[in-house]
This record gives sequence, structure tokens and C-alpha cells, in this order.
Amino acid sequence: GVTVGAHTWNHPNLTRLTPDARREELVRPLEWLGACPGATLPQLAYPYGLADADVKRDVAAAGYLGALLVEGAWWRGPVADRFAIPRFNVSAGLSDAGFELRLYGRITR
Repeated sequence: GVTVGAHTWNHPNLTRLTPDARREELVRPLEWLGACPGATLPQLAYPYGLADADVKRDVAAAGYLGALLVEGAWWRGPVADRFAIPRFNVSAGLSDAGFELRLYGRITR
């Protein structure tokens, strides 16, 4: 019951890469996911939630249908920009109480 998307190949800050390096980071996971059995989705979660206009353009050109940020909260659709979808982030080290607060919308970052 799990659908898998992409998070790049090596988890770099995409805004700091050259266009060629960025393309490699975006295309490799889609190729790999395409060869995997099971449910996959051409969606990307930006590493560190970082994206600019060039990154969004390259994500679309690579074949992704949308991409998720690290900011925001629950995605309740529709969104104005399918390459800037808010994402419910669960950071490393988040306590059980912090997770519960986040679930109930008390903490959004």
C-alpha cells in the first residue's frame, strides 16, 4: 500500500548545481523507479525543500508531474503551482509530542 516517489539521486541542494549536474540528479531516480516493481509516482521532494525557478523548470523537463517543498502543512489540493506543493515534514529527532503537535496542526515547520 505504499507509493514511492523521488528525492534526487544524491540529495544535493539543487539550486547550487550546474544545469547538467541537476539534470543527472533528477533523471537517474526516475529511470531507477521505472525499473522497480510496485507503485511509483513521478513526484519529487526537493532536498532541503530548496527550489527556485530554474530548478522547477528542470524538474518539469525531467518528467516529474509535481514537486514538494519542506514548508507548509498537509496538502489538501489543489495548489497554484504543482512544483511547489506544501509538504508535511517530519524532521529527524522530532519527539513523539512534537510529532503529535504537528499532526494536529499546532506546529508547521
